[in-house]
Amino acid sequence: MAGQAEPQASYGCEKLGQESHHWGLAGNMNRAHATETLTTEAVDSAPAKGANYVYVMVPSEASIGGFNVNAFKDAQIAYYKCSNLPAATS
Repeated sequence: MAGQAEPQASYGCEKLGQESHHWGLAGNMNRAHATETLTTEAVDSAPAKGANYVYVMVPSEASIGGFNVNAFKDAQIAYYKCSNLPAATS
């Protein structure tokens, strides 16, 4: 399971680790595609890390004078092992 928020306390989760992933210009130019790709990669790699929930954190869009000040920040993925996740919905 993946989300764009930390898991709720009721899920009984333990954080296993966090990794940086290159976001770059391509991520800023096509945020939806880059977020989808990053989420898919994180979910696919989660079982090997012992995780069943991933929290995907993409850099926010913040600009000063039309310049994105977060243009060169990396995305972050946090991996969690949760004992009480809700049933997946489609």
